[in-house]
Amino acid sequence: MRCYEGKPIDGVVIERVLAATLFIPDAADDTHSGELRELKERGIYAKEYAEVLIQVLRAEGVSLAVSGVIVPVLQTTPRLVPAGPIALAHALSSVTGLRMKNTLVATREVRSQRGLGLVQRRENRRDSMRSIDSLSGMTVYLVDDVVTTGSTMLDAARAVKHAGAASAIGLAAGRDADIRSLVHAGVIRQTLESNVDFQDESS
Repeated sequence: MRCYEGKPIDGVVIERVLAATLFIPDAADDTHSGELRELKERGIYAKEYAEVLIQVLRAEGVSLAVSGVIVPVLQTTPRLVPAGPIALAHALSSVTGLRMKNTLVATREVRSQRGLGLVQRRENRRDSMRSIDSLSGMTVYLVDDVVTTGSTMLDAARAVKHAGAASAIGLAAGRDADIRSLVHAGVIRQTLESNVDFQDESS
């Protein structure tokens, strides 16, 4: 499912972000949300979500560049075991045969993104990372566990573009599914009365 089309931020464009599933943080009994928490915290289900992402890429007509490189975004809170973006990036590298480069490093401290609004998230992450390697001419596949506002992914795109990347495509296990996200993803539609209706699949 295509969840987000990139927009220019400070002259940097992330071409698109694709996600394997929707993440519903407040749904305790949602299977995917439980799996995504396990991925974020412990790196579990990384291979399964990597395989689903490959299917999503095929469905969207996105061919992986042979010379492409897989780059995990920085985690706000480091884990004791490979988890979240790093675990998923390793799994994607294994499934696709593309190289993984753990090349992004922090340029300054950032706050936890939890509880921050859109503007706060963007300011919190703006210019917060850089690549320690040249990525000249490469297609970079940026990997995150869950995309909420896209602020982390967009700053990672800025960083890899500054390192010479020709293009940046975001891959995530989950797309945060608040009402606005669900409308954007086409799962539900918002009526003129600002109520929310389910899409009629027969139309």
